[in-house]
Amino acid sequence: MATAGDYRKNELGPLTADHVHKWIEQFDGEERLPVLAELDHILKKTYFSETSVDSFLEGLAKEPKLVGGDPSRFWKAAGILDIQQGGNSQKEMLARFDAILKRQTGNNIRNCDASSGDFIYVDDAIFTGNRIWRDLQPWVANAAPRKATLHIIVNALHTGGKYYAGQQLTKAFGQAAKDVKVVWWCVTKFENRKYYKNQSEVFWPSEFSEGGDDEVSAYVQTLNAAGYPPEKRLQGSTPKDGVFSGEVGRAAIERAFLKAGARILALCPYLPGSARPLGFSKLMTLGFGATIVTYRNCPNNCPLALWAGDPWYPLFSRKTN
Repeated sequence: MATAGDYRKNELGPLTADHVHKWIEQFDGEERLPVLAELDHILKKTYFSETSVDSFLEGLAKEPKLVGGDPSRFWKAAGILDIQQGGNSQKEMLARFDAILKRQTGNNIRNCDASSGDFIYVDDAIFTGNRIWRDLQPWVANAAPRKATLHIIVNALHTGGKYYAGQQLTKAFGQAAKDVKVVWWCVTKFENRKYYKNQSEVFWPSEFSEGGDDEVSAYVQTLNAAGYPPEKRLQGSTPKDGVFSGEVGRAAIERAFLKAGARILALCPYLPGSARPLGFSKLMTLGFGATIVTYRNCPNNCPLALWAGDPWYPLFSRKTN
């Protein structure tokens, strides 16, 4: 787990072998090695370290497709939005970007005068799209000019979240009679739309228990009774050279995380109603299934097995909003 070695290191200390061992011991014996092996493979592709985030921001400051041939001029006339209504990810990203911008161009964020009509929304990732929509909704209605370009820039985005937020923004700009072009920028894109579940790069099981008295079966029965039977992806559909090592490794970790998540929900009755075995979701599903973790936090859209607390022992203890 050296890949995630800087996870909240200033708050929690280093990610030690003893810590990982204590976490993995909560799984059944035959699950442990496959889970560790597959999770290590996944995190090598989805973990955003402090160094990688700084590299992303440094590249952003001088990206020719965004800033053209004169970065200093572009940033001086841009409007950089600091409007996040929940959490601190945007503020922390902007603080880091401010230092980089000053070093590269001599400008800083407070001197950007928003005169060009280019507006910048920066964050670490887009999951369901709800947060970015909640953040931008007041800006659309009030502060946004009649004509502008809105650049949404993130380390990673999920296609379902982009689709949802994009629809809401288009509708809102129309209602406000504003001509605002939205341009999306990201380092990594993850497929998670229901229609493309067989190409998905989130935890989306191809099988789950449908009999007996175990927690997974009980949870599936609850979804069925509510009229939302969970959909399986096609076995063997794991994309090559993607997040997962292959079908065998993916299926093993999905089974283990689903089982652990259902058990956690049974053990922790005070988790919010949107808590699902494979991560928070407002929808009645097995969970969002996010695979992304950053050096500063573990999203609640990730499987509960990664971050849930007492009586479960978390691998990535998370800060809540």
